[in-house]
Amino acid sequence: MNNSSNFFNMENIEYSKLFIETVQNAFHTNTFVGFGNPESKILLIGKEPSKSPREEDQTKIYEKTVLNNAKDWLYNIDNSDIAIPDCKDDLNISLFNPLIPFKGMMLCQQKVGHTWRKYQKLHDYLFNASSEYYNFHEDFFISELNDKPSNTSKDANKESIPSRISFIKHSAYFQNFKIVILACGPYLNTTLVEEIFGVNFVEQKGIPRQRYKIFRNVDSNKLVIHTRQLSMDASNALLAGIAEEIF
Repeated sequence: MNNSSNFFNMENIEYSKLFIETVQNAFHTNTFVGFGNPESKILLIGKEPSKSPREEDQTKIYEKTVLNNAKDWLYNIDNSDIAIPDCKDDLNISLFNPLIPFKGMMLCQQKVGHTWRKYQKLHDYLFNASSEYYNFHEDFFISELNDKPSNTSKDANKESIPSRISFIKHSAYFQNFKIVILACGPYLNTTLVEEIFGVNFVEQKGIPRQRYKIFRNVDSNKLVIHTRQLSMDASNALLAGIAEEIF
């Protein structure tokens, strides 16, 4: 794949009609859209947002990162020449912008098994890149199948998943992606993946706990990969295998 873009280019991004329509619809229905580069070629859907280790700030962080998501995107769309300040961590949550979330945050600020570290590693395999700072947002658009924050899937409130599935399935913007990575494990099964994205199961690869399923549409111009949550012990071999499917 081509080399990734630079953050300063993202701050002057031109938003597509499909994305603007999706954001407008999401704003009126109070729906979470996602974060990262909305004009990228890769859609990555995880399980759910993680909670902040500081419980006393969790409500404020949830409001800024999830509840205000569509509102903040509308602001970005109306102010395409904005300069996004560094946010670096959730101590500066008022500066959070979904286009470059936690801008300026270094990888070393989070544990090796953190989902974002895994997203960055996948990005680096795809683009033959390396960085001390998170920059996977340049080339991925990230969303979640569940919009309720939780640090464990076992304890997660999953009541929003059916409406999230419907939102993604009926959004022309989400359906327009030709490369989709579903890192949400058992939140989806093979039948649901086929129904949501109009694809057919092709094959499964990998070893136990590090497997991924490959789906393609009839014209073979759309690739969907369904795998486990990318966190904790998700291996480099799994990430490299997924990247090889996309090359």
